Amino acid sequence: MERIAILGAGDLGLSLKTYLEDRGEHRFVGFLDDGRPRGESAHGAEVLGTSAEAEGLAKRGAFDRLVYAIGYRDFDRRARLFDELKKRGIAFLGVRHPTAFVHRTARVGDGVHLFPGVLVDMECELEDNLVLNTGVILAHHAIVRSHGYFGPGAKVAGFTEIGRACFVGLGASIIEKIKVGDGCVVAAGAVVTESAPAYSLLAGVPAVVKKTLR
Repeated sequence: MERIAILGAGDLGLSLKTYLEDRGEHRFVGFLDDGRPRGESAHGAEVLGTSAEAEGLAKRGAFDRLVYAIGYRDFDRRARLFDELKKRGIAFLGVRHPTAFVHRTARVGDGVHLFPGVLVDMECELEDNLVLNTGVILAHHAIVRSHGYFGPGAKVAGFTEIGRACFVGLGASIIEKIKVGDGCVVAAGAVVTESAPAYSLLAGVPAVVKKTLR
């Protein structure tokens, strides 16, 4: 049975550990975490080391694949660390809840986590290191670039492109055939009806750019 470690022992790491164990298809061996000492217990499992030690631990056979559970508090770190580890040859596992549906024509990258009730429709393209929380819907031909994070109940209509390292809040909606630029934050409950430039904070119904984040 393939051995799996989880990088990040916070709330996201706990959720992914639970879903991983529910499926019973892999053997969970412990966490990697930059804020906890090696040997400490986190959520009933051992901390094996830090992110800096991931490559060495993999080479020594401590785990076969890594579940990436760095959340949305620091998107620069979330993206940078994933890309660095991938370049070093770390293999990532995406955790998919049994109730998530992915159409056979959709393309899903490395380390993509799909929570309960997620729907990914036909011809969607999901790049690496995404979190689609409970009840997220991606309609046909939607494209989501790497490192994004979607809150529960977010909805994306067809032929829409969501840029790299975007956060889409709880219950937000994005209509069809528009593009949301890299690094955007879509506030909870917002309805995005027009394309938005990179690093925009979008809020309201319809959503407007409240400020530029960079």
